[in-house]
Amino acid sequence: MLSRVLRRGFCQMKAQQSSHEDLKQAMIKASLLHVNKFGWNQKAIQAGCNDLNLSSASHGILQNGAYDLVDYMMREWNRKTLIQLRETDLEAMKVRDRIYLGIKFRLMQQIPYINTWNEAMALGVLPKNVSTTTSNLWKIADDIWFLSGDRSYDYNYYTKRTLLLGVYASTELFMLTDKSKDFSETWKFLDRRIDEVLTAGQSIHNIKNLVFAAGKGLLDMSTMLKGFPEKVENDITEIKRQFSENNQNNNQK
Repeated sequence: MLSRVLRRGFCQMKAQQSSHEDLKQAMIKASLLHVNKFGWNQKAIQAGCNDLNLSSASHGILQNGAYDLVDYMMREWNRKTLIQLRETDLEAMKVRDRIYLGIKFRLMQQIPYINTWNEAMALGVLPKNVSTTTSNLWKIADDIWFLSGDRSYDYNYYTKRTLLLGVYASTELFMLTDKSKDFSETWKFLDRRIDEVLTAGQSIHNIKNLVFAAGKGLLDMSTMLKGFPEKVENDITEIKRQFSENNQNNNQK
């Protein structure tokens, strides 16, 4: 008899948890329909609740507030990127091109939200959220390298993924203010950054080159921690200036 009561209680608890999660997912999806208008904030969540005929008290279901929307989208974009990569004939491509395509696929997911994504990035680097954000980014970096054929488990495992995240971060920042058609300048920038990292990797004994390549990416990421998004325009200008200088130097060689 006791075991039957316990089982019934357990089933009820699971049902409540499932119901809570279903409501949370519904709120997130409804709120995402409003982030381009209101931004990644409580206004978007309130609009989503209104669509679902939920009271303002329902906001508490999203314990991390608007960051729950950001976290959901990052996970969803990672999932969709993996699907795209698995549907692509990667075997016929060079590793360099697989990396390029993986980062491009991932960044393309953000295009529908690009006009407000700076707000989402600002939420992502708040101290209480940065661990989850980093985990989501590391996951996609790891998956891209794995699907590109990397099976390393020594220090190269961490070096490769850190460098990829550096490329990703600087390209994402560049993309925020890119007004070119179909973000063509962003993809050129991505192409150049990958070449820079590969050059550093080929001369891995040259610590200065490796530190610069990895450090620049981490610096691009840490930039978002200070006054973002107020400083983003200056950061983008500096990145574009460096990109232009690199092009000029390469053309002179």
